[in-house]
Amino acid sequence: MSWTWTRLHAAVTSLELPADEYVVGLAGAMLANESVDNTAEVVLLATDDLYGALLREGWPRRTADDGLACPGEPGLVVRAGEVSDVYLAPIVDLITDAWVQDDVRVVSMLQLDRHAVAAFLAASSTADPPQPGRSTWTWRRLSDALRALELPHDGYVVGLNGALLANESLAEVDQVEVLVTDALHDELVRRGWPTSTDVLLCPTQDDLSARSGDVSDTYLLDVTGLVADAWTQDGIALVSMVRVRPEAVQGVLRPGL
Repeated sequence: MSWTWTRLHAAVTSLELPADEYVVGLAGAMLANESVDNTAEVVLLATDDLYGALLREGWPRRTADDGLACPGEPGLVVRAGEVSDVYLAPIVDLITDAWVQDDVRVVSMLQLDRHAVAAFLAASSTADPPQPGRSTWTWRRLSDALRALELPHDGYVVGLNGALLANESLAEVDQVEVLVTDALHDELVRRGWPTSTDVLLCPTQDDLSARSGDVSDTYLLDVTGLVADAWTQDGIALVSMVRVRPEAVQGVLRPGL
C-alpha cells in the first residue's frame, strides 16, 4: 500500500510520539508539500532515546539499514544516528528546525541534500503506478525477504504459493504465507507482528503472513509435520507438494475453474 499524506498523518498521529524527539524525513516532506502524491516508504528520524524506547517496545530492526519497522504499518521506518547521506544536519538539529503541517513535524526542505531530493523525485517520476491486484512476489524477492527475517529453520515452512514459486510452476504471486510452529508464532508476536483474524502480518513486507494451528484446509499434515517434511531451496524451507491438498494446488494454478 502506498503512502499518501492523509495516510501518513493518520499513522504518525496515532503513534503519539513525543514531538521533540522525531521529525518526518524526505519522503514525508515531499508528500506534505505536494511534490509527490504517494511513495512506497516513509522514514521518521528519531533521537537515540526514542529509537531505544521503540526497540524496547518490540519494533523489529531491519537488517539492511538498522531502521526500525513500525508494527502494523509496512513501509513506515524509524531511523536514528548518522543521516548525512540525505540531510545537512544531525537529527537533533533537524527536529529543532522542523516545520509543522497538520500537527506533524516535517523536516525543513533547507536541510535536505539537493542530490538526495533530485534522486527521490527522479525515482518517483519513473516508478510504475500501483496496480490493484498486481502480483508482487517472485522467488528472488521471497528468498531475500525470508533470509532478512532470520526465522529459525525448525520453526517454519513456506506454504503453497511460495513452493510454487520455488519449483517454477508460477513466476509471481500476490500473497505468500509462512506456516509457523506455536513457539515461533509467540516469538513473532513479541517481535511486533500484528494479528489480523487468524494470521500474523509481517510488519516489513506487504502480503506476507504467518499462521499456525489448524491448516487442514490446504495441507495434509499439521504444521509440525510440514516443518519436519520440508524441502529446501536457496536455504529456504518449503512445504512438500505431496503434503498439499490437490484441490488447493488447482485453486492456485487454475483459479476460477
